Amino acid sequence: MIPSVSEAQKYRNKISHLKNNINDITLRRAEYWVNVLVIDEIQNRMRNANFSQKIWMNTKIITSKIEGNKIIVTFQNYYFSESGFDVAIAREYGTKDHWIRPKFKQLLSWIQDGRRLFSRGHIVSGIKSLYIIRDVVKEQMPEIQRMLAKDIEEWRKSVFDQ
Repeated sequence: MIPSVSEAQKYRNKISHLKNNINDITLRRAEYWVNVLVIDEIQNRMRNANFSQKIWMNTKIITSKIEGNKIIVTFQNYYFSESGFDVAIAREYGTKDHWIRPKFKQLLSWIQDGRRLFSRGHIVSGIKSLYIIRDVVKEQMPEIQRMLAKDIEEWRKSVFDQ
């Protein structure tokens, strides 16, 4: 059956609505699922691993974009010490045992047998790599894709069921 002119116009408007809004809807939903499934899980695992609040609170989405058939959501996790050392990167990738030297003599001091002793520096144990961010992204990617596809399909149906 051939639809009426008004029905054809309504259908054309719905297609136009889908075409004009699909990227915005897709990016908004992708950001939502990255926040729920990735950022929240990264923060939970960091809290459970006794990371400083300053590290896990600085995990957030920066940008999102569509490139070809890919959705790219970029997030960051950062925290720099006063000396400029990237603590967040060190907690993710770990560090080797390394030498530390005091900025001021009294910073590396302690009392032993009633006397204050000072260190000119010493080797400290490295930080074990935990790969929390890498692992969470890898684990959650299939679920993000599934939920995003479901959301887009529900949105598409809602446009055509109006």
